[in-house]
Amino acid sequence: MPHDSPLLTGGSEDGTTRIWDCRSGICTQVIRPEKNFKSKVSSWVGCVATDTSESWLACGTRTGLSVWSLLSSECIFSINSHSPVQDLLFDDNQILAVGSEPVLTRFGINGAVLSQIKCAPQSAFSVSLHPSGVCYRDWWLWRTGGRLITVREPSVHVLLRRLGYMTKGKSRPDFSKNPL
Repeated sequence: MPHDSPLLTGGSEDGTTRIWDCRSGICTQVIRPEKNFKSKVSSWVGCVATDTSESWLACGTRTGLSVWSLLSSECIFSINSHSPVQDLLFDDNQILAVGSEPVLTRFGINGAVLSQIKCAPQSAFSVSLHPSGVCYRDWWLWRTGGRLITVREPSVHVLLRRLGYMTKGKSRPDFSKNPL
């Protein structure tokens, strides 16, 4: 949820996502992402994200990704994956997701895969947006819409370029020759 929101969203090993009102301490909504997946194996919810309007909720599980309307508590789409989704975020009407596959995936709000960029780490644990474009050590970087997307991977500093080209380095990225 946005920083000024009184609501807190969390995923759980019991396969639910719960939304809590921090003012009262009461759980206001329970969402069960796994009910939309074909897998018969129970799945934990490892990551959650909401859009800035607090209308949409994305849930990453051991078996895939689902997006929910918080207004209607209805699943908008769910996608099975071969490996766990370990982090995700909203970027306007798109969702960025990383996990136990060497790829950063950008989804549309309707579930369409808009792009995938291969990453060198076999497992990525975090993805974040940095409007400043500042390059941090130990982060994967990918430029989109004038911003840099970073994917956390321990002990490697790599700049992702268009088409998955990767270089090691410590300096600021130069996108003048190959703008993303």
